[in-house]
Parts: sequence; C-alpha cells; structure tokens
Amino acid sequence: MAEKTKMQILKSFSALLTNHELDKITVTMLVEECHISRQTFYYHFADIQALIDWGVKKYTQGCVNDAKKAANIEEATIIYLTKLMKASFFCANAFPHLFPAI
Repeated sequence: MAEKTKMQILKSFSALLTNHELDKITVTMLVEECHISRQTFYYHFADIQALIDWGVKKYTQGCVNDAKKAANIEEATIIYLTKLMKASFFCANAFPHLFPAI
C-alpha cells in the first residue's frame, strides 16, 4: 500500500509540473492535487526534494531492470535510452539546471 501511495504522489507531482515551475510547487498544492493529507505526504517523504529523489531512483531501477531482460547489449541500450527519452519532460522540469535546453 505504501508503494501505491508513493506512486500516486509522484504522479500528482508530475501532473503539477506540466503547469507549474518546480520552485512554485508546494506541498499544499501537491496534497490537494493528490487528494491526500499533509500527514500522508510527510509520512512518506521529508519534503518535495525527497519525493524527486525517490522518483528518480525508482524510475532508474525500472529502466535497469527492463534493460537486463534484453537479449543483447544493443537491445538493452535501446530499451534504456527509450525509457529515458520518455522521462525527459519530468527530468527537465525536476532538474532545470541540468537540462536547460529541453
């Protein structure tokens, strides 16, 4: 259940990134978007940065696990890079100092 809630929070955060700059997103906005209490948010994450860190770690683990299922290194590279390209919007908004041109 905790994993499901954390994913729900991350999805709501990603949705907020479509209309708001990262530094403008507050925990209040996030819990309203996610329909959870502040207590629930803080039970799972210390702050928004902890949410971002968890999301990146979770996503990276998923990319690596999917790439491990590939038949060869070329297929693994294509799987990994394709997944990263799909995440480019999140990365660009969560880390604007690293991805200024995206």
